[in-house]
This record gives sequence, structure tokens and C-alpha cells, in this order.
Amino acid sequence: MAPAAAADPWPAWARAQLLEAVSLSEHVPGHGRALATELYRAWYSPAVCQPVEFGRSWRPLIGIYRTAHAGSGSRILADGIALVDRHDAVGRDGWWRTWGDSWAPLDSRRHCVRILLSPRPNALADFVATVTAAMLGTSQPWLLACTTDLRRLSRSGSAVLYVPDAAVLPSMLFGQLGPLLMPLTPPLCLPLAPGAALAEYPHNGMTFGEHRCQLVSLGLQLPEARHAPLQAVAEVFAMHGIDPAAPHRTPRS
Repeated sequence: MAPAAAADPWPAWARAQLLEAVSLSEHVPGHGRALATELYRAWYSPAVCQPVEFGRSWRPLIGIYRTAHAGSGSRILADGIALVDRHDAVGRDGWWRTWGDSWAPLDSRRHCVRILLSPRPNALADFVATVTAAMLGTSQPWLLACTTDLRRLSRSGSAVLYVPDAAVLPSMLFGQLGPLLMPLTPPLCLPLAPGAALAEYPHNGMTFGEHRCQLVSLGLQLPEARHAPLQAVAEVFAMHGIDPAAPHRTPRS
């Protein structure tokens, strides 16, 4: 299945990523869920490095994150009790989360974009320290999620920063994070800097990666995909209200 030479609506960065998906699909037996699953595993979220060995337990990761948090070195008084100046929680879904004072758990995520970040496994402490130091100084709602799954450390996008808009991020943040990030991000997320990209939450019960892999899979199974795969995928995205020129965005209701 050779990609057609005709123009398509994808931005250059997304086109290159989708051509990789087309190539991968040629070697996947079967259709339907099998293709979407394989796209997620081998295209959207492949292992890109060997993670630092922390042993079998995820608990050392939590210790690294909490110790590195910029608020861990200060105390606040609450009813006469000195508390660490840090909001954080460990979820059963494989993520450690920390957030600012303005974050409203039931509402903020709905109005936020996600900045997917790819910290180097051997730079996790510096990564958390840098992000939290920068974000604690802003009045905007924010939440940082870092994986507690050791296997996910070897994949891009193992940390996610939720903010209302990328424009609210401190101007020097990506420059400070540069040496701490792998220069890779998941496909179809808007590149912001090496190792950092933006995606909007689909709000349909699926993750961004699951949803986009499903749509790409549907497009590549259309009859016209044999001769024009990128155009076929673009048609499916458009049918689901997503502009192929901005595949990182979610349709507005």
C-alpha cells in the first residue's frame, strides 16, 4: 500500500507520523481492534529507551517524586500543625499526581489541555523539581501527573501537565526542561518543544492515544486507503469532528 502523492490536509509533522502508521499497518494481520491495539502498542506508545532499574516495586518512584517536589522543602501551618506545602496523591490507575492551590478536581481537567512530557528515566527528580518550582509560582490551575508504572518510563509521554492553555506556562519552562527530556513525543500531539507536545482530552471515556489509534485504524481499513491512506484517515477524522489540520484538538460541542 503506497501512500498517494496527492495533497492531504495533515500538517507536516503529523503526516510523517501517519506514514509510519501506514507502514506498520501493512504488517498487522487482521483488522478492527487488532489494528487499533497494535497501533497503540507499536506506534503511539512504543518503548523508546531502557528505564532506570528501580527494582520491582513502584514505591521508590513515589519517594523520588515527593522528595523532588519544590514544595517538600517548606511547611505551612494548618490549625497549628506544620504540614508539607504539597498537594499530591497516588492513584490506583498508575499515576502520581500533584497540583496547585487553584486546581478544582471535578472541573479543572474539563477545561484544560494536556502537555505530554517525556522525562529521561535518570532525570526524574530534576524533572519534578523543575516543573513544580515553575508551576507553584503561578495562580493558574495546574496538575502534574507522573507514571508509577516502571514499564511506562521507557515510553514517551510518561508525564502529563494539565493547564488551561499552553500560553500560561512560564516562558522559560521548556528551556529549563530541555536537558531533562527525551526528544520524543506521542504521535498526533502538537509539538511545542523537543520532548513536549500538546493534546486535548477527548472526553469520551477513551484516552487521547486510544481514540486517535481507533480513528487511524478505521481510516486504514477503508477501501480507498489502498491508494490514498492519508486521505482515508483524514476522512474518518473529519467524520468525527476533528480537523486533520489540527489532529491534537478535540471537537467543540
